[in-house]
Amino acid sequence: VFLKRASAFSGPFHPQGAVRFDAGTAELYPQLNEVERIDGQVVGITYRGFVHLNEDTQVWSHVTSDYTYQSVLTPSLALYQEGLSLGGSFTWQYSLDQARSFEAVPELGDVVENQSFNPATFIGTTAYQFFRMLPPEGGDYDNQPYRLYSIDLSAQSPSWSLVHDFASDYFSLGGNVNLVGSDQSGELYLVNCTMFDWNNPPTDNCIVHRSTNGGSSWNVMGNLAVTT
Repeated sequence: VFLKRASAFSGPFHPQGAVRFDAGTAELYPQLNEVERIDGQVVGITYRGFVHLNEDTQVWSHVTSDYTYQSVLTPSLALYQEGLSLGGSFTWQYSLDQARSFEAVPELGDVVENQSFNPATFIGTTAYQFFRMLPPEGGDYDNQPYRLYSIDLSAQSPSWSLVHDFASDYFSLGGNVNLVGSDQSGELYLVNCTMFDWNNPPTDNCIVHRSTNGGSSWNVMGNLAVTT
C-alpha cells in the first residue's frame, strides 16, 4: 500500500477512519518496524527492544531492552539475533512468552557442520531448516543430498533433528528449491524451479511439493506456472 499526502504537510499523517496507536513511542523507540499478535498480545519490534501494545489505552510499553539488530515475530515466537557488537559469531535468542524473556536457540552447526540457523520457516513453535549438504573436499556438489531439519522450541530440551533426507535427484528441475511454511494450515511446501536467467528466461513450470505432517513425507501438489 502506498499512501501520498494530497495537501501540504501540517503534522502527523492520520488517514480518515484509522485509529492511531503510537502513544508512548515518541521518546524511547520511534522506529516501530514490525508488529505481530503473539498468543493474543500485540508485540512490536523497535531498535531498542520489544514493546507491547495495551489495546485498552492504545499505549505502547517497553518489555525488553536488548538491541534488536535482526528480529523476527511469528504468531507463537519472538526472536532476535545478538552478537553484532561483541564480535565473533552470532546467536539467536527466542521467547515463548511474548518477548518477556529469552533463551538461546541451540546451534544448528553443532549438528550439521558449516550450517547456521536462518529463522525463515516456522509452524507454531517449530522451526525448519532446509539445505543441500556440502560435499567433502574435492567432491561433487551436484550429487549431494538435500536435508530438512527441525527444532521444537517449546520442548523441555529443544534440539535439532533430521526430518527428511532427499536424494540428490529428487528435485527434477535442478537445485533451485525453496522451503515455505504456512503457520495457519500447518503445511510445508518445497518449490522447485529452474534457475532464472535474464538472457534465457525459463518456460518450465515450477513443481510444488507439499507435506502435511511436518516434513516426514511429501507429495507433488501441482505445477506452478512461470510468468515472464
